[in-house]
Amino acid sequence: MDAVLVLLIAAFITFLVLAFIAIKVPRGRHDWGKDRAETASLVATGLTFLALFLLLWYLSATIEWPAVTTMLFYGGVVLVVSLVIVALIAPDGFKLEFAREKGKE
Repeated sequence: MDAVLVLLIAAFITFLVLAFIAIKVPRGRHDWGKDRAETASLVATGLTFLALFLLLWYLSATIEWPAVTTMLFYGGVVLVVSLVIVALIAPDGFKLEFAREKGKE
C-alpha cells in the first residue's frame, strides 16, 4: 500500500465526516450548539482518532507480528503489571466526585 492510497482514503473519510456534519447542521453556526473551545476539542479528538487509526493500519500492513498466543501472553503481562502499579499508587481506589447542580441533593 503506497502513501497516495492512504492519503486518498484519509481524504475520503474526512469528506464523509464533513458531509455527515453538513447534513446534521445545514445552516452552519446558527444550528451548531457548541462553543469554539468545544468545537476545537471535538476536531482534535477526531483527528487524533484518525491519526491513530491510520498509524495502526500502516503498522499492521508493514510489520510481521508474532503469533497470537505470544501477543495474548504479553498483553496479559502488561495488564497484570498495570493493575499492580495502580494498586500501589491508589490502594483505596480513586474517589471521583462529580459536580452537582444547585438545589439537587
